[in-house]
Amino acid sequence: MRTPFLFRVRVNAPVAARFVFPLLAVLFLSLPLFAAPKAGAGRAPEGFRNFNEMGRGEIDALLFRAARLPLDERISFLSGFFLNTPYAFDPLGEGDGASIDPDPVFRLDRIDCLTFLEELWGMLGAKNLRRAEERTQWIRYDGGTVGYRRRHHFTWAQWLERNEAAGYVRDVTREAAGDAAVRQTKTLKSAKHCGGRWESFCERLGDRFPAGSYSRDILPLERAIRHPERIPANVFLFVVLEDRPSLPYRVKHAGLVLDGRKGRKILRHASKNHQRIVDVNLLSYLNMLQKKNVNWPASGLILVRPVPDTERPAGDTVSPPAAGSALEGKQPPAVPEADQLPQ
Repeated sequence: MRTPFLFRVRVNAPVAARFVFPLLAVLFLSLPLFAAPKAGAGRAPEGFRNFNEMGRGEIDALLFRAARLPLDERISFLSGFFLNTPYAFDPLGEGDGASIDPDPVFRLDRIDCLTFLEELWGMLGAKNLRRAEERTQWIRYDGGTVGYRRRHHFTWAQWLERNEAAGYVRDVTREAAGDAAVRQTKTLKSAKHCGGRWESFCERLGDRFPAGSYSRDILPLERAIRHPERIPANVFLFVVLEDRPSLPYRVKHAGLVLDGRKGRKILRHASKNHQRIVDVNLLSYLNMLQKKNVNWPASGLILVRPVPDTERPAGDTVSPPAAGSALEGKQPPAVPEADQLPQ
């Protein structure tokens, strides 16, 4: 029986080593880059698998290859592999054995709006999954040291404030809003001033409760709806509610803004309604915020650009409480939900 022609071709070994094999290697290493779904494409490409469906070795290879991309391309590319990841509220904790929140410190099988951005940020500056897991803790915890009381529980007063100071994100709200930017303040008096079910939660933070006044620029929702083209792509978007002084938070939801088809902006986010990470038209989402969220209106947006190549700053010297202490002994109350805020 004759050998098929394809397998009878002889290749000069030196030529193959110098030209053919490197070319095949480049093509092979580039294959995953063509499998990433495009923002707003409506469906994933044939054979697409998200991070939840990959092994660690596959993710390591993907992160190594993605590190060669310019930052904006890296953001769009890596965030695409979170699509369809199942939604779960507050899926991360301090790990097995933690007395309050024993959820994993890092996971890719469940996600919510903020952990999506945190884990994406960790991956953007990493060439392997182990490094991404480590970097995710930098943006979640004060000084990058895992501990319940060190976690950035309050998005306005802790997450944004401390991560901007650390250089992990850069606020671009005023750049997008221009003269329409509004300066607003959230004041946290003390743990005892936290209203309702929040009081015991706030008291549990002890001397790490972030008492003080924190001011930020806001892009008014009406302005964002009139000029969505002013919102830059590849930024983290935070939805700001009108202030309720008795509650310690104002930021309710977060997502990633991307360029979509035909010049339209896309919001890639962990959706409670869809129970997974999805792409939605940004303008449609903003209109929905304005029309349906009437019990607790959304007043505007905060926009920050990830700066993933920043190195970890030195942590402070305050240690988390020992496991089993009075502050660590009980499960915190469920976080109150805003009144039917669409996500």
